[in-house]
Amino acid sequence: MPKALYTKNLNDFEKGPTRRSLFSNGLTIIHHHAKGFSGSRVNVNFMAGSMFERQEQYGLAHLLEHLVFKELDSHKLAYIESMGAGINAYTFKENICFEMSVLAKKLSRVIDEFIELVCTLEFNEDQFRKEKQVVLQELREDLDDHESMGLEYLFEKNFPDDLGHPVAGTIKSVSTLKSSDIFKYHKKYFSPSRMIVTIVSGEEDLDIEQKINDKVSELIGDKPRKPFRLKASRKSKPLNHFKKTLSKNVESSILFLAFNGPSINSGNYYEYVLLDDLLFEGLSSEFFKKFREENAYVYGLGSSLNPFSNTGSYIMVFNTQKKYLDEIFQGVFEVLERVARFGIDGDRLQQSKDKYQDGWHLGLDGLDDRVELLQDNEIYQLEDYNFASMQKKLDQVTVKTVQKLCKKLYTEPYTHMKLQPKGQSDQRKR
Repeated sequence: MPKALYTKNLNDFEKGPTRRSLFSNGLTIIHHHAKGFSGSRVNVNFMAGSMFERQEQYGLAHLLEHLVFKELDSHKLAYIESMGAGINAYTFKENICFEMSVLAKKLSRVIDEFIELVCTLEFNEDQFRKEKQVVLQELREDLDDHESMGLEYLFEKNFPDDLGHPVAGTIKSVSTLKSSDIFKYHKKYFSPSRMIVTIVSGEEDLDIEQKINDKVSELIGDKPRKPFRLKASRKSKPLNHFKKTLSKNVESSILFLAFNGPSINSGNYYEYVLLDDLLFEGLSSEFFKKFREENAYVYGLGSSLNPFSNTGSYIMVFNTQKKYLDEIFQGVFEVLERVARFGIDGDRLQQSKDKYQDGWHLGLDGLDDRVELLQDNEIYQLEDYNFASMQKKLDQVTVKTVQKLCKKLYTEPYTHMKLQPKGQSDQRKR
């Protein structure tokens, strides 16, 4: 039976007692006592996301996530829900996450069933066939969402294959998956050394770690292993950039811009966060004022910062009419160049810092953000548990460092993609 190699108190987490337990089979459990809460949240993450799939397996991890909740003779799911617990699951590029929320006083009564549910597969061919059809239908419906389709295209071209292919796969790749593929993938990647259990509960339970480890050892392995983790690099690998015009059966047009972004641990991560706030967030943001109030070019605009362990992207999206595509494109670079040359108002930058800090404080007043903070620190081997650490990084962001980032964005290679109605030529080039 695997034993606990150590249990360490994470004293840096200011929201209450937190301990990290590592077992000899590689299983890691983080337990945070959230004093004053009546609820609990448990996240089980396996380092088994879509980035570990081979080309012929694209979409397998996502389909596996669906099939985990299928049962034949057991009634674990019904029992968990009868206790008032809610469960959900998500597949990401790097990990698969299963979550459960339940009253803290009931957690000890459902934790065994939840761990068994997420660690085992129990489905027949008929269930497999039906669930695969559900996923295929989702993929067909996604084809009607042109913005999502554009974002998937960006990822496919910007990133290497492991991160670039869609998490849900393609209609072609999912159609060829067999039930035996699911079981093989599960056996390979659903192991204790790739498993992280994060518990945030309003009640203390000194025995829950050993109880979970006993169940995990019984179900998926007790051999000594080192925990598998993604090392968060301070450097971010550049993207593969391109220029493209896509013509589709659409009424309106979309401008996509993708820039080299930060990895999850990049030294300039917070420069991106605060610059994005200045450009996109709120009615006083630079792009809202320029493209909505001054010119009425767009009816929708947004952005996404996509950091991974050793690379990342920063994407801008503008929903508009075809005739405004070039004006918006030029306007984006005018703003970036202006900020790079003349900077931004120091008070406005401080407001963005204050807003970010306020959001952090408010988020950690609940269970969800606490569990996600703790699990992400473990996944990427970070140590950003407290406000002081975050404050120190924010303090390093200055008007000059934001200027430097803007210069980097408009002088380095970038991706420029337009999605527009069929039959309309695009002659103008930057």
